[in-house]
Amino acid sequence: MNGKQKSINKNAMKIVKIALIGLIGLFFSQLYAQDTNSSRKEQLKTEILKNLNDKSQDWVFSYQDKKKGWEYISLFVFGNNLEAINFDNYDLIIKAKKRKNLIYIKLNQDMTVRPFVNIYGDKRDFPALYIGDSLVIWTVKDKEEKYAKAKEICRLFSFLNNIRLSDVADKELAEFQKIVANYKALSEKPTITEEQRKYIVQANSKNEKKEYKEALNLYQKVIDANPISYPSAYNNMALIAAQIENYVDAIYSMKKYLLLMPDAPDTRAAQDKIYEWEAEIGK
Repeated sequence: MNGKQKSINKNAMKIVKIALIGLIGLFFSQLYAQDTNSSRKEQLKTEILKNLNDKSQDWVFSYQDKKKGWEYISLFVFGNNLEAINFDNYDLIIKAKKRKNLIYIKLNQDMTVRPFVNIYGDKRDFPALYIGDSLVIWTVKDKEEKYAKAKEICRLFSFLNNIRLSDVADKELAEFQKIVANYKALSEKPTITEEQRKYIVQANSKNEKKEYKEALNLYQKVIDANPISYPSAYNNMALIAAQIENYVDAIYSMKKYLLLMPDAPDTRAAQDKIYEWEAEIGK
């Protein structure tokens, strides 16, 4: 074996070691993140249930029968018709007295706070927390105080939902680490294709026009074509996702960028962005 071959083998072993260290570090960081997420999840669930079970708030639950529509709405009032309210994993469960069925509320549904609209379309000037298309939590007293309470509950629900999304993203990041290891082992890095260049140009144009979702879709096409040939796609996607307040996607896109480009000149700024976005999702 000549000196040149020995040097190549030595460099290859060095790359493998670095990749293994990265995988081990990611493994332990994910264990820590899972433990932290589990603790935070229980804390949030406790806070949400405390707010919803506060009888002084006079919350009313309105649940739509999806088969029959809003005309067949069911109303549950705390301290009267409500039997139990708890969580199963990330999903809110409501059980009313004298009813056989449980109501499961999936937290990946849209959650907003806006004035309540009854089944006849009349807007009432009191706050309602809408969870998806089937459940409304509303009240009729102390408008300003209740709006603040509804927004607080919505914020807690959103934080809990972000943990669910982060759990999924952690698994995806572990798979991505394998791609990163292969990328670092390549002596010659792949270059972007003409098709990818087209999508990059189009994505940048959409971003300038503030058409953020379209820009994200185009960058995703760049990644689908080759997940490692244009690392800046992840950085750009992170910044765009943050524009539409999709902070979980922003965080994990930026993490992928840093895994691929740990020595990039903007790594400090990129990591600081992650810290900034983590505050937005309650981490």
